Amino acid sequence: MDVIKLFPLKYENIELIKESSKSLIYKAYNKASNEDIVIKFIPIESSFFKGVFDEFKNLFKFKHPNLIEVREYNYIASAGIYYTMPFLQKTDPSDYCKRNKTEGFLNIFFQLLCGLHFLHQRYISHGDLTPDNLIFCEENNNLKVYLTDFGLSSLIAADNIVDISGTAKYIAPELVSKSGNAAITPQADLYSLGVILYEIVTGNPPFSHTDVIKLMKDHIKKDIPKIVPLFPIEEEIIKVILKLLQKDPEGRFQDCKQI
Repeated sequence: MDVIKLFPLKYENIELIKESSKSLIYKAYNKASNEDIVIKFIPIESSFFKGVFDEFKNLFKFKHPNLIEVREYNYIASAGIYYTMPFLQKTDPSDYCKRNKTEGFLNIFFQLLCGLHFLHQRYISHGDLTPDNLIFCEENNNLKVYLTDFGLSSLIAADNIVDISGTAKYIAPELVSKSGNAAITPQADLYSLGVILYEIVTGNPPFSHTDVIKLMKDHIKKDIPKIVPLFPIEEEIIKVILKLLQKDPEGRFQDCKQI
């Protein structure tokens, strides 16, 4: 199926920029609004799609400076769902922090917390918090952080966690434990946040096996490797990251506000 032919004619110069088991991502030009956009297409076969269209629309009613603005969304019969958002030039967060040290890191941390706190206050867990679902955009040394795809994973039934809603490098231990029926919660988001912050500070996530099963076992059992920062950072911040990465959800912060 040629998905491109199913999109409205106002989208031109459509090119595939990323493909995964969950979605297809395109860059395009919207001649109606005279801007470059990103189109994210979720096919019917994706676990994200099943029975979520009404809830999907409701999720994107939320407006916040750290949530990406969804411009349009629609259902294509017998194919899937798509939504559009602005096309933004991305900045590498580690490079930004190398230039701006602790102040730059705290800027990123604070914006991530603000976006997550907004969602959690509305009883929505992100559920798939990974670098792929974050946009870091810098203009004139002013960095903006945006969360994308927020809440889609929370629409998947908890007993369907076999789908591994979050990329394995960032998924909380309780979501891949033997019981396999843990709900996606704000505490799971906080663990994923800890992994992302660890990666920004060190250049790599704490665990990075190519074997997904071994990777998930590391999240459950293995100690977090020592944090060796790429840029000067205070010890108290490292302690906060390590607390986010506690195996037991009860050992993490209660919520974003507590952090």
